[in-house]
Amino acid sequence: MPDGANAHRGEFIALFENGVTYGPLMAEGSTITPVSVRQCKYGACGTVVDAAFEVGGLAECGCGMPLESSKGGVSLPIGLRRQRTQVHMNVDDTAADGDLFTRRTLSSSKGGHIFRGSVRVDAVLPVSAAAWLQSVTALRVGGRRSTGGEVQVTLSDGVPELLGPSQHVVLVFASPAILTDASGLPLDLTSPDAVRDALTDEIGDVFGVPITKVTTWTRDELVGGWHAASGLPKPMERALAVGSVLRIDLAEPTSGEAIGALRDRGLGLRRGEGFGHVVVRAIAWAPTTVEAEAPSTAVPDEVMAYVRDLLGSPAANWLAVELRDLVEALAATPPGAERPAAVLLDRRTYRELSGSIRERVRDLIEKDTRLIYAVQARLRAELRLQDAVAKDALAKDAR
Repeated sequence: MPDGANAHRGEFIALFENGVTYGPLMAEGSTITPVSVRQCKYGACGTVVDAAFEVGGLAECGCGMPLESSKGGVSLPIGLRRQRTQVHMNVDDTAADGDLFTRRTLSSSKGGHIFRGSVRVDAVLPVSAAAWLQSVTALRVGGRRSTGGEVQVTLSDGVPELLGPSQHVVLVFASPAILTDASGLPLDLTSPDAVRDALTDEIGDVFGVPITKVTTWTRDELVGGWHAASGLPKPMERALAVGSVLRIDLAEPTSGEAIGALRDRGLGLRRGEGFGHVVVRAIAWAPTTVEAEAPSTAVPDEVMAYVRDLLGSPAANWLAVELRDLVEALAATPPGAERPAAVLLDRRTYRELSGSIRERVRDLIEKDTRLIYAVQARLRAELRLQDAVAKDALAKDAR
């Protein structure tokens, strides 16, 4: 951050403190799961209900298991996120007591990962500031920027999606949203009237018609930040988490242009920093990419053959975790590179398995990545289903 004597201070403030909105960056292949979505609790089938569109909905899914509400959030492509746990070493190369820590990072790859986002300019920028914004081609982001976080930047003119008129507007938050009441306190989401009144005060003039009802499906979290201009941390705020959903019912249909204006504007405080970014959904959510590969009632015979064999092992839960780690390592391997070794083959737990199970595991890890993922996902679902049945039986015996 340039100090008061720096000639570029005004440009910095124009870019990051006034009139420019920076939206969230989303990895290609990632998806936001709305909190309004309900899915099979044990992953035993592919039933999906989006309560924001199907009022009432189902009480249970096709397999007879209960439906569970989504926790929201972003599902990243397999292999994008890495997790490394290590200990701090003393000078004599011994582990320091109590200094075990985990670092989560985004993996690197030869071709790189693509993230897409938006920059919206709503003010007249100084010529030099606008020139910098249009010419930037490289940045470093995240922590430990001296050794990592290098990104290449490409800017292009965006073409907003055209929206049709509607009397019911479903908004899914793509970034945390800080909503407050008239006194500046966190909005009471348990009061439908308070939510309706707060949204009427903030965006009522955008629609041009009265808001009659607002239904919410939300999770909350605490968000903060760092204020570069002052060199001080920003206050912690209670915010709606990514994936939270608002369904806004209007007295009569409003235009697609009005809904588009709300999408571009966002909701809540600190929108210039990327908070309150919304996605307008016109149809119910459905799983895509990785989610679509989850177990369903129709499972290929080859997948079920592996699952039946692995379920017979006392280490089935351990295998489900290890296979997921292997899938992530395989997904992060560039085309043409040597296939990563399956670390699980060196584990003591693996060596203690029966000979037939060891052979099945060794055979499976040489298969296509998608098959390994399908086996791991179905194995995890079957284990969760077994656990649910066992707990139900214990509850009945107790009665």
